[in-house]
Amino acid sequence: MGPRASSNARDTVDGLGEIVASALSSWADRFRQGSSSLGEHSAAVGKDAARYGTAALGQISKETEQRPLIAVAVALGVGILIGIAAGGRSQ
Repeated sequence: MGPRASSNARDTVDGLGEIVASALSSWADRFRQGSSSLGEHSAAVGKDAARYGTAALGQISKETEQRPLIAVAVALGVGILIGIAAGGRSQ
């Protein structure tokens, strides 16, 4: 019974090892597929952001050419707000 039990235990361990290896391989494949689709989605979002950013920059440029004093006033206001926020943190 000793050699036979040892053989059965070895077969069981081998079978268990194959099952675990198969499961890990399956999980790795799913992870690769998920990261690939995430990368594609990120690239699409990046392209959209670049397109919207370019459109916004064009609109801001056009508005600045039409109303330069308002653009300077807005820039001054934003600078003052940033200065106040930064000044409050340093104290």
